[in-house]
Amino acid sequence: MLNKKIAAKILKSSLQVIVLTGVLHSGKCLGKEVKTFEIGPNKIQLGIQKNWQYAEAFLSAPLMLFGPYDGDKRPAISISHTQQDAKKLENPKFWGDFEDYKKSRFEWLKLNNAKSLGFFDPETKTFGKLGTTVIFGHTYSGLGSTYIEKMYFFNCNGLIYNISTLATKEHAELYKDSIEGTLNSIECLKK
Repeated sequence: MLNKKIAAKILKSSLQVIVLTGVLHSGKCLGKEVKTFEIGPNKIQLGIQKNWQYAEAFLSAPLMLFGPYDGDKRPAISISHTQQDAKKLENPKFWGDFEDYKKSRFEWLKLNNAKSLGFFDPETKTFGKLGTTVIFGHTYSGLGSTYIEKMYFFNCNGLIYNISTLATKEHAELYKDSIEGTLNSIECLKK
């Protein structure tokens, strides 16, 4: 099962980046910039979309990507690794992590006076060079907005890696192509 502490940190940091700003590195503004990052024991290569920024080791996440500001909020993508064997992704019991995820989300909602609007049931999808990816997520309201949060789990050289996206409903629609472009550009490099 996905370590609950890791999942909680990922989820907490994802919301914080929507309302907080840190010291960020600017990506090239003329188009997608391809960058390579060390995340855990592996290297991840991805395209940083036009007008997006990145920060390494930000709010407990090895890598955060931030979309353009629209008012006081912005979409965010975090990438991290777990110590779990990627073979777990092939096991139908991996969906048990979804139950842990839901439980952690209800606890978080209660602490933050937010309201659940529903969950995205687990599914598998292929993104670019990542291969089969397990996806689930949550929609909730709080802080005057509706948020869409999705978790993506994929195999990177035998370990489970996680991508978390968080955006307001409006940002999810506005930056859909940028978010999907980033997801499709991610590549786990060979050791």
